[in-house]
Amino acid sequence: MTAALLPPYTACPALPFVPTIELSRLAVRTLTQSSVGTLDVNGLTGVITFTPSATFDDFDVFAYEYDLYDVQGRRETHLVVIDAALP
Repeated sequence: MTAALLPPYTACPALPFVPTIELSRLAVRTLTQSSVGTLDVNGLTGVITFTPSATFDDFDVFAYEYDLYDVQGRRETHLVVIDAALP
């Protein structure tokens, strides 16, 4: 699973109130056991990729949260929860 942070958060010249995200301050925290998968964060693009382990099944949940900052220093925290799909 890959989550790209940039498209919904980039600045739009027609809408000056839409903030520009400062990716250098992107902070990601894993909240669950790392045995169910790994999280890769590309700080240059803002893309976060979750790779499940071979044991990730319908009983497992992987959760992480990330903080985004705009150029004015305002922070938003987002929670992401990934649940394995049933076969």
